[in-house]
Amino acid sequence: MPAKVHIDLERLPEFRLDRLTAEEVLISSARKMREKKNCARVIAYNKEEMQEYLKSCPFCRRNEENTPEETWSARENGNDPLSWITRIFPNRFPCHTIEEQKKMKTSSFFADYAHSGTGAHEVLVETASHNGWMTSLSDEQISLAFSGAVERYFSLEKDPRFNQFYLFKNYGRDAGASLVHPHIQLVCTARSWKKIQTMFLRFEEYHMKHRECLLCKMIQEEKKAKRQVFATANFAVFIPFAAKVPFQVRIAPREHLHNPSFAHVLRD
Repeated sequence: MPAKVHIDLERLPEFRLDRLTAEEVLISSARKMREKKNCARVIAYNKEEMQEYLKSCPFCRRNEENTPEETWSARENGNDPLSWITRIFPNRFPCHTIEEQKKMKTSSFFADYAHSGTGAHEVLVETASHNGWMTSLSDEQISLAFSGAVERYFSLEKDPRFNQFYLFKNYGRDAGASLVHPHIQLVCTARSWKKIQTMFLRFEEYHMKHRECLLCKMIQEEKKAKRQVFATANFAVFIPFAAKVPFQVRIAPREHLHNPSFAHVLRD
């Protein structure tokens, strides 16, 4: 006899609208109650990869010759090249390049739908330890790593071609990380994502209709709903009402700041 379907009226699925991005997200809390049968234990890394130093890893200390020349670094001793705490250098396999290449299109049909991938793509190695996951780093180490990212932002923003800067971190092979050594990637592009453009339009539309800031209102409502997880004088961190993935958080500035001022807050 087929199993009966149990409907929990407290866990009915619902579509939620992210008012910031205009994306609809399906939330089905009942899904987390499903049985997990025959789930093999997943081992992220082997014992060799969990060592503090790996000779074959280009991101480990003493293997610096295997990476491009660094664009920023922080060292315990400025006279000792091997005393670095965190360093940044160009990605050897970039998704964007500062050098522009004009390619001839074989067909005019696609000519208006292809644009140069001009930009910058760099790697931020936040620790010299091969097994130095972010959860094991001190607040000072993490702060220093992000200080490097901010300094690279100020340097790259001088190029008038660039108009968008962002960071991303892949944790584990399943997330797309090709190297185990913890690192963050910095990307600067000459084009704005359509998603970012949509967000600007949402801000304008909301302000015209309600005469208040969409993000300020969102910070208030998320705090009221007890989804705020952390707050400082300058920023609020909360789980979005329409979170796309588990553990997603959104970091929002408390003050109305344009782009350069926002970066100055991060630097301070």
